[in-house]
Amino acid sequence: MKHLRLEDFKRCLARVPTSVDISFAGYCEPWLNPDCTEMVEHAYARGHGVRIFTTLVGMKGRDLHRLQALRSRVFVIHFLDDGAYMNSRLVGDNYLALIRQVVDTDIASVRFIVLGEVHPDIVEIVPADALVRARL
Repeated sequence: MKHLRLEDFKRCLARVPTSVDISFAGYCEPWLNPDCTEMVEHAYARGHGVRIFTTLVGMKGRDLHRLQALRSRVFVIHFLDDGAYMNSRLVGDNYLALIRQVVDTDIASVRFIVLGEVHPDIVEIVPADALVRARL
């Protein structure tokens, strides 16, 4: 799998005015790139607003800890569903532990969303009133 290299990201970002927010999102999971947290930190340090949209897949607890130090404008976590739309096999002990960490964080901009029904192992962790349920 190919990833955007951190050096290439920095070179591209150097040409973007700081008035432009940088979104870490897309058609795949941003944290499947092992340099994603460093990219977020670099964009933030340069003065860009940061917007994060993630399923948390690929993210580690240490990444979340580093992201807590930043003031992201948007931090949306798209939880895995019951398997109707997403690969529910990605829900394991490490993923659930990370969700618990996120729920306990003080990231003011964090929002939770699910398409369809939330995975049964996640239901017990996330407060129902904090979860936005999207529909197709």
